[in-house]
Amino acid sequence: MSINRDITSLLDIYNAAKKVLKFKGNLDKTAFLQDDKTQSAILYQLLIIGEAVKKSSKINFGFLANTFHTYSESESKLVSGRLLNDSL
Repeated sequence: MSINRDITSLLDIYNAAKKVLKFKGNLDKTAFLQDDKTQSAILYQLLIIGEAVKKSSKINFGFLANTFHTYSESESKLVSGRLLNDSL
């Protein structure tokens, strides 16, 4: 793969991560778990990150792609805990 493709992937990852933080805002864990739209918006950005990681030749985070493709409601709680720095 070319360096340009890796740079593009890294930019996609960076931009999606910024959006995750923006969408999360000041929501606490309870509010996040009750807000389907925010959960969906964040999940979409995490999927973008997973796809960008798969396309990059320099980043070896294959576990991310598996995590995002096997996402379920129980994992929503795990993601919310990570995003909100709360223990579950």
